[in-house]
Amino acid sequence: TPTPWHIVAQANNKLGFISPSYIADINNNPIASFGGGQVHYANAHANAAFILRACNNFEGMLEALKLANLVMAKGNGLSYSDRREAHEACMQAIAKAEEGI
Repeated sequence: TPTPWHIVAQANNKLGFISPSYIADINNNPIASFGGGQVHYANAHANAAFILRACNNFEGMLEALKLANLVMAKGNGLSYSDRREAHEACMQAIAKAEEGI
């Protein structure tokens, strides 16, 4: 499923607030729904935000982990620039994941 995903929200006419309705892909195809059943709307939004951060940053985090693994496996066998590149990729992936949605 293509990323980035996003939250599609709708007004809750009973309570007068906007609550997350579902998570959709870049083509607005529904992926997961929220707000039904026993989940309070604030928790539903936090859950949706967590899923978005995890899914939207998965590829970058996976690539950074692979580079970090390479550095740990080869250690000083890699050039300084290769180690620096791996470090930068890790830092960028972490920063992007910490940005939120």
